[in-house]
Amino acid sequence: MHKKKMAFIFIGVFVAMALVVCMFMERNAFSFGKASAGEIDTSDATKINPLSDERQVSGSKLVLKTKELEVHMVPSTWELKMRVPGKPFQTISQAQAAVNIQHMRKGSSSASWEVPAKGLKILVQVVKKSVKVKVEANKETAVTWPVLGNKAENKAMILPLAEGRYVPTRDKDWIQYLTERGESSLNEAFSMPFWGVQGNGCTLTYRVDNPFNDSVTFGNDHEHLRLSVKHDFTKKTIHQAYGVAIYWGKGDLNEPAKVFRQTLVDRSQFVSLHAKIRKNPSVRKLLGAAHVYIWGSGHLSPDDIKDWGKFAKRIVGQAQANGPSPGKRVWQLLDSEGRNTLTKIASQNDADKFQKETVARSLDAVLSNRGFYQEEAWKNTHLAQKTKTLLSKPISSLNESSVYQLNDWLLHDAFPEVLTPVSSWGDGVSTKILKQFHSAGLDRLWLGVADWELAYKHPQFVKLAQSMGYLAATYDSYNTVLNPKNPEDPSFKTAIFDQWLYDHGAIVRADGMKVPGFQRKGYTASPLVTAPYVEKRHSSIMKNVNLNSWFVDADGDGQLHEDYSAEHPATQKDDMNAKIKRLNWFADHRLVVGTENGVWYTAPAVAFAHGMTTPALGGWVDKDMGDKSSKYYLGGYWPPEGPDVFMKPVPIKPKYHRVFIDPRFQFPLYELVFHDSVITTHHWGMGSLKLRDETKTRALTEMLYDVPPLYHLNLNAWNQDKAIIKKHYRFFSPVHKQASLLEMTRFDWLTPDRSIQKTVYGGKLEIVANYSPKPFQYKKQNIPVESVWIHWLKNGKTQVYTP
Repeated sequence: MHKKKMAFIFIGVFVAMALVVCMFMERNAFSFGKASAGEIDTSDATKINPLSDERQVSGSKLVLKTKELEVHMVPSTWELKMRVPGKPFQTISQAQAAVNIQHMRKGSSSASWEVPAKGLKILVQVVKKSVKVKVEANKETAVTWPVLGNKAENKAMILPLAEGRYVPTRDKDWIQYLTERGESSLNEAFSMPFWGVQGNGCTLTYRVDNPFNDSVTFGNDHEHLRLSVKHDFTKKTIHQAYGVAIYWGKGDLNEPAKVFRQTLVDRSQFVSLHAKIRKNPSVRKLLGAAHVYIWGSGHLSPDDIKDWGKFAKRIVGQAQANGPSPGKRVWQLLDSEGRNTLTKIASQNDADKFQKETVARSLDAVLSNRGFYQEEAWKNTHLAQKTKTLLSKPISSLNESSVYQLNDWLLHDAFPEVLTPVSSWGDGVSTKILKQFHSAGLDRLWLGVADWELAYKHPQFVKLAQSMGYLAATYDSYNTVLNPKNPEDPSFKTAIFDQWLYDHGAIVRADGMKVPGFQRKGYTASPLVTAPYVEKRHSSIMKNVNLNSWFVDADGDGQLHEDYSAEHPATQKDDMNAKIKRLNWFADHRLVVGTENGVWYTAPAVAFAHGMTTPALGGWVDKDMGDKSSKYYLGGYWPPEGPDVFMKPVPIKPKYHRVFIDPRFQFPLYELVFHDSVITTHHWGMGSLKLRDETKTRALTEMLYDVPPLYHLNLNAWNQDKAIIKKHYRFFSPVHKQASLLEMTRFDWLTPDRSIQKTVYGGKLEIVANYSPKPFQYKKQNIPVESVWIHWLKNGKTQVYTP
């Protein structure tokens, strides 16, 4: 009896100790870090403590089990399956070629082992309804995991391709499109480092932690979509662990986005629009605003010359007369094309559209010349007080905008009877288009110019825009640096800095070669060394024209580089944090900041992004889009007053319609995560009116997702499309002013064919879009064909809108 009693006591003590150990492991296995200001923490999630109840095990299958989840794994092949009680197993990653493993240790819910040949240590732990996998390395190596293909029991993948796409795993068109993409950096391929899988009665969420040096590859696995992720442990990142967390969900396709959103909230990495407005009240001006890129002539538009015959005769006549005069000075500085055209106009006493545009472009160069004024030429001209005031100062002391204004007034003073007032000069970038916007009821707009020089030439445009409550921005970029002595493309102004940056600032690959810049011109500049150039350019622009918004291209497109330069070495994480710091610099200077695409790590720093709703399309996707002989040709960068590539409507190939436009395959992952943090819209190359025959579908999606339209306008385009723009704005803007501050809490399909879709915002608003060719009844409300229904849940107010 005594021995039996002692045995029971010993067993009881052992069990109690084991329970304490297990509780300790469960509580401490995973923790979320917090980033310092201006940085994103990605250290995460997959921290696994050494197994305190470890023991050596053998066998081909490893079983980890808790009350909530059971995991079966074959360590030698990386095959992993899991299930919750009462549900069938789901393949999380299918088997790969077997490798030799050593030092395998196992607890009830955790396990680890090593792959000596590859220098890897793998740690796995079950936490509630999730599996956390962490991989460490002791040398330069690579690991591919997870791998999903025809062995996985899934119906579809929910992929953060731009805004998000629902991809049936046996859809041949999608398999072909994604397979053709080949291998891509995960941060470039995906707007956020997670994806979802629609399984057999469940939804799985895969979240990649410390998402750097990762690539994603799609393939055709026996007519089934294959997805694999490879992580490279590089010389710079050997000691940075790779981690993947997989969550089991009940079958709600919204769950992957909500898991990622909660991760950001838990890590204090989610910044709401409310918080951004508190920091800079001007961010509020984005609420309800349409986004417009403004185009137009330089100094004056053809319409600013009231009598072309008289103007041409005055210039030509003065040029031929003896003695200095304003007309002779203009003639001296005109290029040969401008001279020849003016001569023809003088003889015709009139001008056609082409001739007017030719002369206006030639005059633009004349009026941009700092040496335009000559005292003798204007000695017999009555000068306005504005002109006299500027002439009283040395030309060398005037900034570019003041020089441009002086030259404009000098020309007007010389020919007042044939020119409109300088204050109204211009085409798209002009006060006259702003007045038309305002009278049309467009009370909130984001207005971007592709070149700050246009803003310099029309400071009155910027001033009036801001007085109307609009945001006025310039396009800017620090991604590419060209040789300033001999730039490959002199018009690529954002890429021209100084010789030092060109010689020393390029990112260097591991093989010692410098990374090429955009379109393989120049080099890609390290964001670690561009801060002085950011400050210098910003200061120069703001001295000329006081903007209240800024668009920084490329910083949010997902391109991250390792830099092996001896002068500015960097990991991909360093590269990312430097870009975040750059965006925050603009935000800290009270500017409403936006960037291209707006991938996950830039979301805390920016207020808006262009490229998430519809990403960029071009010849790199399909050669026909860059082929002038093809009906799918997107257009060139001519004319400069309104480039066809942005403004000419074109059809889209059916195969790309399925991928980029078809609402049945759209899934608003980004909006489910960031709707109340970042205002997104289309890429500037894919404006709302760019794709012919798709404007209605895209307008419905804009309303359903509560994202603003994006247009490219000059006066001609505005006059052509203003009826469409005004109608959409009248419906969109009031809704967006309220809904943009709300979280998108749900997205659902209301019909099996996915043609009727619903979004819900903060429990306050629901929007139903009918993309189908038939009316649809919802809550006793008839929703017409190609229409949306808006329902404010608290007051019951409803509206129907048909684009």
